Amino acid sequence: MDPAIELNYDTSFKSVSFPEGGILKRFEVLEPILDADLIINLPKVKTHGFTYLSCGVKNLFGVVPGLYKSAYHGKFQDPESFGRMLIDLTRLLNSRLTICDGIIGMEGDGPSWGRVKTIGIMAASESPFILDFVISHVIGFDPLDVDYLKQAVIDGMCPENLSDITLISNKGMESFRTPFDRPTSFIHTGFSDKLKQMILSKLVCRFFENILCVKPVINDSLCQRCGLCAESCPKKAITVSAKAVRIDYKKCIRCFCCHELCPYGSVFLKRSILNRILQGFANRA
Repeated sequence: MDPAIELNYDTSFKSVSFPEGGILKRFEVLEPILDADLIINLPKVKTHGFTYLSCGVKNLFGVVPGLYKSAYHGKFQDPESFGRMLIDLTRLLNSRLTICDGIIGMEGDGPSWGRVKTIGIMAASESPFILDFVISHVIGFDPLDVDYLKQAVIDGMCPENLSDITLISNKGMESFRTPFDRPTSFIHTGFSDKLKQMILSKLVCRFFENILCVKPVINDSLCQRCGLCAESCPKKAITVSAKAVRIDYKKCIRCFCCHELCPYGSVFLKRSILNRILQGFANRA
């Protein structure tokens, strides 16, 4: 008989100093993680509205206790700085092995409200960065469009080219490729970089941000007024009344926690017409 595996229900945590951190030098981490002899990371392959990819590196964010996750989103409000935080966290944890379950993944508006998609692979690596880099190619993403992978390449933790990674498989890479639909919030890196070069004024930049960004919107017909979106919002931009749920877009930082955590699927992501037009040009460039 196989030995029993005891599930963990201990949610106590400690604040851990990490002086080597590039953007964050102290993390709140669940105590069972700190007590473990080694960490084996077991992610699924999913798209993500904020980080675009959720796999080995993003999965490690799960060691941060629930209430602090929102605080981290409030502090690191854009995918680039959030990605740098994920890199620091990954370095702190130093997981020994990442085994990715890519038999069935999720595309589109993941990690909660995307569509199930079969990939049919398992993948493992000692480096979650390298594993995520390869998985990005498998699902048809440019790894450099994923902010934490782009920074990992810059920091020398991951090769820039797939050809520099040794793949051990009984099949060729092409046989595994399964293109995924991107999340609604996806913005092509080349497009955003060109926009930044064009726009110098902060005022103009804010104007373009407001008309180009993707916004979370409440579907009142599905909303059950449970208040979870308001509780999880790091900037307290959501108010709940008996009649409706409202989002203050002047406070909203587009972290999409409300979309991810809504148990009723009542929060959807809406792109402006101009966003869709310009993004279409960028994707064809």
